[in-house]
Amino acid sequence: MKHFASILLVVCALALACVLDASARQGPYLPQGACLNGRDEFDWSLVPRISDKPSLAAYLHSCVEARLVWIPVAFAKGFYLEPLDVLANYLLLPWSSDKTVYQHAGERHVVYEVRYYPGMRVADAYRQGDLAGLSPEERRLYEAALPIVREAMLRPTPLQRELFIHDRIVELASYGTGETGTMPRHVTAFGVLLDGTANCQGYADAFYMLGRMCGLKVDFMAGRAAGGGHTWNAIELDGRSYVVDATWDDDSFGMNGASYTTYIYFNAPREIAQATHQWDLGCEPPNLAELIDGRYFYATPEHQATQGRFFGSAWHSAQECLDDMAENIARFGWRMHYAMVSCDKAWSQSERANSYLLDALTRLDWHGQTSFAVTTNPGWRWMFYTVDARRQ
Repeated sequence: MKHFASILLVVCALALACVLDASARQGPYLPQGACLNGRDEFDWSLVPRISDKPSLAAYLHSCVEARLVWIPVAFAKGFYLEPLDVLANYLLLPWSSDKTVYQHAGERHVVYEVRYYPGMRVADAYRQGDLAGLSPEERRLYEAALPIVREAMLRPTPLQRELFIHDRIVELASYGTGETGTMPRHVTAFGVLLDGTANCQGYADAFYMLGRMCGLKVDFMAGRAAGGGHTWNAIELDGRSYVVDATWDDDSFGMNGASYTTYIYFNAPREIAQATHQWDLGCEPPNLAELIDGRYFYATPEHQATQGRFFGSAWHSAQECLDDMAENIARFGWRMHYAMVSCDKAWSQSERANSYLLDALTRLDWHGQTSFAVTTNPGWRWMFYTVDARRQ
């Protein structure tokens, strides 16, 4: 795996409308009338007092959904977080400054000035049908995103649209970094769609942009992975949120001279993601899925359109996995298949698992080549199979 070393002013009425239309996160929000000048002056008596991390996360989320450039935070007595822990570590949004405007008897009032990712701005412009606020480069990004969105919208379900977007991002970009600055291109969707090189923030910005343009409920998540800071996405499907990390899925492993995208972090629940990703639990989506379910898979009868692609699924039983892989390969003609199976000591040797799968394929008039691996991470409870199958 790879390890990873304007909407400048918003009036309060529009902000409130956006907040009320925001998302499933419930918590304090900035009420109408709190902004005194549409910018950085507020009626602090209307700004909610924040006394814990979940309330702060929900409040910031509502302000970000409203695209407030100036975000007031009234920290109640006894609760305060340093600036980098507020925006950078919660949402990984580039921000330029913060200022404390009041501090007395343990209560602190802080105003944060936020600069939004270009992918967020493009998604907003698309949804509002108004490109007037976009810069020339953001318009280029908009034009590059349109054909992807149009093709994704031909897919009949949100899950299939999400899958298409995920794969296009992985296809277009390679992980890398570039120039430094307040917001270098590689930390934005510019890097993915226009330059072909991006870091984790760029992948996340691109996934957010394309997902929102397709009407999907996509957000950012931030934390740590592989010992360093990291950004990825969350998506809500049918009332549950899942982890989507296109950066870590953009890692190929090969077979017979070909390379294939992994899908370990495509709609991963907590039990999958927490083995490698760490985040502040007080800032996570409130409805984050705990266990694998029908949204965490890569090839099922619902996805016949993915025939010939490299997909996999997750099962709790190794034998069930191998039986299902053989049946799906024979039934739908999926040549490449990748599976992640809960560790089972009885199936922990590749010889037994491979022999079982190859015998099952032979009975179905197919033959194949398999590979098998068990991670060395002691906290990881899954083992992996790949198969390259041919009809006899």
